[in-house]
Amino acid sequence: RSATGVYFIGGAQGRIVDALLDDDHERTPMLDAIWDVYRRGGVIAGTSAGAAIMSHVMFRDAPPPLQVLQKGVTMGEELDDGLGFLNKDWFVEQHCLVRGRFARALVAMHSQKIPFGIGVDENTALVVRRGYEASVIGYKGVLILDISQAQRDPNMEEFALKNVKLSYLDRGDSIDLRTRIVTPAEEKLDD
Repeated sequence: RSATGVYFIGGAQGRIVDALLDDDHERTPMLDAIWDVYRRGGVIAGTSAGAAIMSHVMFRDAPPPLQVLQKGVTMGEELDDGLGFLNKDWFVEQHCLVRGRFARALVAMHSQKIPFGIGVDENTALVVRRGYEASVIGYKGVLILDISQAQRDPNMEEFALKNVKLSYLDRGDSIDLRTRIVTPAEEKLDD
């Protein structure tokens, strides 16, 4: 409880969540202590699986993106509870661009009615302060997925959405997660 930061490693996000939620999906004393750190303004961070657990819903054991697009996802199978450090309106996907996972993120978001997603790429992080002030640091960028106005195409058996909005934020760019207003990095602005 006296820590100033907690870092979740990569691996299997299901194992992290299984260790921190009990059989009834209630917080263990360890997770309560981590939430105390978070509420005091401590840093809660993670890489790969450690990033995926930040949202309320996460992939537990997802097949490759094409298979997810063809067959869909089910809560309790491919999807499960995350630890919920971000607002319920946001879904987190890791290795988003390099592994093409933004497509499977759209399926998960649509199935769970989560309007917005954060797709973090390799060697990159989205730093969130006060629950909504977010900025990109690292080597690459972050994809913001917005399906709030998207509609499923009823004429297609496979997964197909129209009116999906994708925004790419590069290092130094920031976004207000409440309003979704993007501010480019200072060096990108005209004087």
